[in-house]
Amino acid sequence: MSAPPIVSAGAGAGPECEIRLNGTPHRIPSAMTLRELVESVGCDPQAVAVEVNGEIVRRARLATTEVAAGDAVEIVRFVQGG
Repeated sequence: MSAPPIVSAGAGAGPECEIRLNGTPHRIPSAMTLRELVESVGCDPQAVAVEVNGEIVRRARLATTEVAAGDAVEIVRFVQGG
């Protein structure tokens, strides 16, 4: 398993908040779903596991779960290899 790269949200995206993404401070638009966050770091929502504040979020809920200021989000991408 491998963590996705950390990419900051683009400037001018409106009001922002700060979260911890894979252990690193990360600024995002204040109205962002987990699915949007996953996609913004270049990951396929179907190919990752997402945890928010220590709780795994089911893929079916990524599009309806909003990220809040101060959340600790972990995105883990599965990598095949041997």
